[in-house]
Amino acid sequence: MKSRSEYLGESSSARRDKSRADVVLEYSQQVRDILSSYLRTLMRVQSLTELPSTEEWVKKLGKYEESAMKAELFKLGQKLANLYLEFSVSMFDAHLIEMISDRTYYQLNSYDIARLFALMIDRSITQVDWGKVTHFVLDSLEEITRDPGYSQRPSILEFIFVSKTSILRPSTHEMVFQMATNNHAYKAWSDESKRRHELDFTSRLNEAFEPTTGRTR
Repeated sequence: MKSRSEYLGESSSARRDKSRADVVLEYSQQVRDILSSYLRTLMRVQSLTELPSTEEWVKKLGKYEESAMKAELFKLGQKLANLYLEFSVSMFDAHLIEMISDRTYYQLNSYDIARLFALMIDRSITQVDWGKVTHFVLDSLEEITRDPGYSQRPSILEFIFVSKTSILRPSTHEMVFQMATNNHAYKAWSDESKRRHELDFTSRLNEAFEPTTGRTR
């Protein structure tokens, strides 16, 4: 994500007003914090940077109640939804440079805001150290299979095969994709229209952060 000075061409000493880039940076951090909490809940760990030993982690799996985990994940989902609403309002703040400047900026619509927020979520997910997470999970599974006492423990079997709040439970997104692609408006678009919409969004996003002159949007 570009810094504010990169978007506006300002020196650090000239930064006085808030821009859309500032809003994106601010909310991107909050998105990362929420997703980090979500992943910690799925993994039943206190920190993603300092993971426990696999033996310690396996021993503590039985401590967590499924209902409590579901409630925590639901709460985090609500928090992310509320953050999106706050982000939508903040991007239209009347005091932002793009809203008060006499230079021309593209005025974002609701679709642009939603897609920009989704990009922030996607970027936050890619920033997770998935190699470290995967290595930890595989080592833990090896610990379980190596010790017959672990492999027969009900709480561990539930976490691996039954729990809906476990990072080990396979999940798919077919329902989401089906809902999107079965939309009548989406079906009515030709492949060329879809490509054009994609290009239009990229162009609009650039114009939302970089001023243009002599044109009214």
